[in-house]
Amino acid sequence: LQSSNRSSDDLRRNTDARAQARSAIDLFVRDLRQAQTGDRGFPAVEALSPSLITFYSPDKSTPFRLRKITYRITAGALTREEITSSNTGLPWTFPATTGPQNIAIENVKTGSQWAAFDRAGTPTVTASQVRRLDITLIVNGIPRPGASQTFTQSVQIRTEY
Repeated sequence: LQSSNRSSDDLRRNTDARAQARSAIDLFVRDLRQAQTGDRGFPAVEALSPSLITFYSPDKSTPFRLRKITYRITAGALTREEITSSNTGLPWTFPATTGPQNIAIENVKTGSQWAAFDRAGTPTVTASQVRRLDITLIVNGIPRPGASQTFTQSVQIRTEY
């Protein structure tokens, strides 16, 4: 009976961890897919490294405000930070403070990263040239403690700014 309960608990934790990881990746994809600034001279992606990306994406209000969103892999977690512009048009202005860093996924394993590609599909490290991002997140504890599962997703930025 104890073995059955333990198996049931493991299955529930496994399902919860997968759902949390998939939900966080889906939000990342939605945010990045619509990245834009509305100005060709102001690139949608501001900063890029294998473990950090900062980009601009409109919110859902009308007229829209621009969100500055940063995803980073740090200290075993994928975090998301967002601040919203104080105005609704060019030139965009943002508060001087940063937004709170929310943990999107915990137990992120070393080796998780993303790779950026330009319009031609060539790897790039230049933020302003990013048109596609391939995300790889390795999450510990799935399907069981000590194991891990890899989640991958490719995101094409829809807007050509």
